[in-house]
Amino acid sequence: MTIQREHILDAACRCYVEEGVGGLSMRGLARDLGVTAPALYRHFASKEEVMVGVVSEAYGRMAQYLHRSLEGPTALARFRMAGDAYLKFALEHPRLYLTMYAGPSFLGLQQIPDEVAQRGCAIGQFWNDRVRECVQDGYLKPGSPDEIGTTMWSHAHGLLSIYLRGILPMSETEFRSAFGASFRRMMVGLGTPRFDEAWGRLEREDVDSVALTP
Repeated sequence: MTIQREHILDAACRCYVEEGVGGLSMRGLARDLGVTAPALYRHFASKEEVMVGVVSEAYGRMAQYLHRSLEGPTALARFRMAGDAYLKFALEHPRLYLTMYAGPSFLGLQQIPDEVAQRGCAIGQFWNDRVRECVQDGYLKPGSPDEIGTTMWSHAHGLLSIYLRGILPMSETEFRSAFGASFRRMMVGLGTPRFDEAWGRLEREDVDSVALTP
């Protein structure tokens, strides 16, 4: 039986989230996938290499979501679309999301290889660039885009992590509402009057769009 690389990564990610790195083995993966261990070794030399592959795959998939935001016509539109894309990726791929931010020691690794770590850094830089645009265009208060971006990411990641791990007992609809409300409270300190006006207009347009949907 031929096994695809992506199937191995998906199975490894599922096993890691459900059982931890201690429950992951090449023999166990082969059993779960219905193949022999040698079939896995044709793709990966070890379970450590598999976990590096999972993280790299997660970064790549998230980047695909985020880069669609570049189609936005304004800095604020791109900022909003990037934030929505981040949330969408995490909710649609919860196992990948939790694994990509687990940290090397929790993945059974001494470190993430540089070429993979750079993919993660590129995601952070992409978000900070959206923040930088909004600072320059007067939507966000003056400050270091990197520091503001880190503050926003910490907010999003914190809420997503406790929700995806089942610590926040609510439906996805309830979580989205709570996430949005928390974001608005955070933006009281980071946004400018121009942001408040423009963001409110975007939210009203969303409501009108839903109302017009047959």
